[in-house]
Amino acid sequence: DVRERREIARIPVGNQPIGVELSPDESRAFVTSMTSSEVHVIDMARLEVINRIVLGAGVDAMAWWRPGGAPAE
Repeated sequence: DVRERREIARIPVGNQPIGVELSPDESRAFVTSMTSSEVHVIDMARLEVINRIVLGAGVDAMAWWRPGGAPAE
């Protein structure tokens, strides 16, 4: 809770979380986990992991790309 400056939840996201990216509508967060080579998809309304994307070794930074440079809605 940013306004109250207090923690409201802890969400397990694998070993050594290293990067976070929010979807443009802020409904999901994507958290990379370097040593377990995963991206955890978090439902921001429920504050829980809804999916795990298993990738190759060394998952690191992420970026959000919108075709044609369209602004977020």
